[in-house]
Amino acid sequence: MQGNPLISVVMAVFNTEMYLRKCIQSLIDQTFSQWELICINDGSTDGSLLVLNEFADKDPRIQVYSQPNSGRHAVPFNKAVELAKGEFIFSLDSDDYISTDFLENAYNRIIETNADLCLPELLFIQVDGKESHRIGPYNNDYDIILSNKKAVELSLDWQIHGVGLWRASIIKEIKSDEDGFSVEYSARLRFLKCNKVVFSKGQYYYLQHPNATTKKLGLRQFYYIELDYKLVRLLRDNQFDNSVLVNFEWQRIARLIQTARLYYSKKQLLSKENIKTIKLLIKKSYNDIYISLCKEKLNELSLKKKLRYKALFLNFQIFKLYCYFKTNY
Repeated sequence: MQGNPLISVVMAVFNTEMYLRKCIQSLIDQTFSQWELICINDGSTDGSLLVLNEFADKDPRIQVYSQPNSGRHAVPFNKAVELAKGEFIFSLDSDDYISTDFLENAYNRIIETNADLCLPELLFIQVDGKESHRIGPYNNDYDIILSNKKAVELSLDWQIHGVGLWRASIIKEIKSDEDGFSVEYSARLRFLKCNKVVFSKGQYYYLQHPNATTKKLGLRQFYYIELDYKLVRLLRDNQFDNSVLVNFEWQRIARLIQTARLYYSKKQLLSKENIKTIKLLIKKSYNDIYISLCKEKLNELSLKKKLRYKALFLNFQIFKLYCYFKTNY
């Protein structure tokens, strides 16, 4: 391939040997060929590095770098982004794979619309190959074009996802958060930088397997309290409509109750340091819920939704008292 690639595919790799061949082969099989793959081996202890070198020896578009394990997916991701030369960047997790037409469809759609982001269909796949669910284009309309704020709004309850082909300048400007356990906040910041968000045919297959680190009990399960806290500020700072803020606050209340229950049921399995951190997260979020705005908007809802939210609010108040008495804040 002469000159710089049009698309840089970035991949953080840690102990995914059993999935890695299928992942990289799905990229090699693309109908679009002007790509580079930048792999950051993040201290793998299995045969992942051998697999990466095997592919790199056969295909000059594949570059492999190794570093000690960072303990954060965002660290090798950001390193790969720094090395990327393409006009567009696509992040491919090393245990996932894509349909053969994904890159071509996404690239053509971006060129056609002059968009900054193109999203494919996201399919959640179990290890036995069965599909559990999918997230397609908004309203199942591949021709729709979203504004940056509308994309953020729809992402809050997963009507759209953020796994797509991005203009490289946006990814390079807004790096993934290395302090947290999730790139979801960074994705919303990137949405706000987009002039347009579009959709294309083609599939990203997101593998759901029992060994994923996101399934293990730890701070990761409780970081979403902090994520919601930061997202509320993002909505407020960027002057989103009150209806968007209220809808998200109700979601936030429900998740906060659910996460606090998880904490009290699994507390004995957590370290003292993690317990201290989680208690502070719960307290900060409980004190931050925009209750007055939520109650004000109840009168605008249907009777069924109004009753459901009133029950949720009562649950929230009771559980908040329980947390304060239980944890000696």
